[in-house]
Amino acid sequence: MNGEFTGEIGGSGELEEQEWKRRQAEKDKVSLVEGLLLLMLAATADLFEIVAGLTIILWLIGLVLGSLASGIIFMWAILRGGEGYLVSRRIIINLGGWFLDAVLLGILPIRTLALLLTFWVNNRHANRRIKEATERIVNLK
Repeated sequence: MNGEFTGEIGGSGELEEQEWKRRQAEKDKVSLVEGLLLLMLAATADLFEIVAGLTIILWLIGLVLGSLASGIIFMWAILRGGEGYLVSRRIIINLGGWFLDAVLLGILPIRTLALLLTFWVNNRHANRRIKEATERIVNLK
């Protein structure tokens, strides 16, 4: 089954299937609350790393806080679910951001930028699926 809709064949079955696809796409979008929570986490860690670069002790705390924030965001990217290639894109963007942040020693808010890019990729895909399903529903009615 793999979470796919198995509706009856015919006009109403196809209409139900398209409505189900539209609802699934709506669920796949990153919600405002979810996005704000992750963005606050990433921005706080990035800001602390930038300020922490001034002293060794703060730098170590910033490294730990940044690694923790990156780990939480990485796990979110995996556990959020969705289509396989979309999960892969989220993971690649976050790993790339994590690596780039480490190379630049945390002096730029790369983690926050990578998270925003992840939201954009995820929601753009979900919006496209919503639009396609809505158009099919309108055509079936």
